[in-house]
Amino acid sequence: MERVGSTAASPRQIDLLPVFLVALDDGLADELEQACALSTCCELAGRVRDFAELQPARELLAVVSAIGLSGSGFDGLVALRRRVPGLRLISIGDSLPPRTLAYAFRLGLRGCLSGAESVTELVRCLQVICNSGVWIPRDQVLAAMSEVMPTENPRSEQTWLRLPSLTDREGEVLAELLEGKPNKTIANELGISEQTVKLHLNRVYGKLGVTRRVELMKALSDSRGPVVTQRFRVV
Repeated sequence: MERVGSTAASPRQIDLLPVFLVALDDGLADELEQACALSTCCELAGRVRDFAELQPARELLAVVSAIGLSGSGFDGLVALRRRVPGLRLISIGDSLPPRTLAYAFRLGLRGCLSGAESVTELVRCLQVICNSGVWIPRDQVLAAMSEVMPTENPRSEQTWLRLPSLTDREGEVLAELLEGKPNKTIANELGISEQTVKLHLNRVYGKLGVTRRVELMKALSDSRGPVVTQRFRVV
């Protein structure tokens, strides 16, 4: 039935994450454009030649060839992160060197694809990243961690093994904390109150057998043990 002259407010449209395809070949770009159209969380905002063409924004998802993250391309990523605090990035192509992967993750890298994925797999990847998840092969994560973390300390391994018991929200709060962010910043980025952040952190402390932030940071930084499984999509 056609509705005419209704004054009722329509439901709030879900904000879609803008996606930019950076220096991708036409075939791959076409598949990603199709995946964006099929997803329910993002929309294609354009195709650009390099990071410099992207304008300052609160957040966006950039999809770039792994080759584009080498040399001056990485400098471009650093500059882009300054313009886009909420940057999320997907690399497509050959695996990134472990140290490059580790640094890129700090700058917003949230996905690594080979370029051979089906459109269905691309849609799943986009959905995971839009929902604050990470789509990176486990072997690449472990290699990156071995590059940037100290030698293994068996005493802290149990802390890592208990991480899967965290809820999704507790995992999000923990991930923000591990980036050195204060409670107020975590609250703003996750859209919750500082009191709620403290509540989640207290639950994390209890599950991991620590009593404060310093103990937690030390326990996690002392190990190269299993990754935080609920924060990574194992592919």
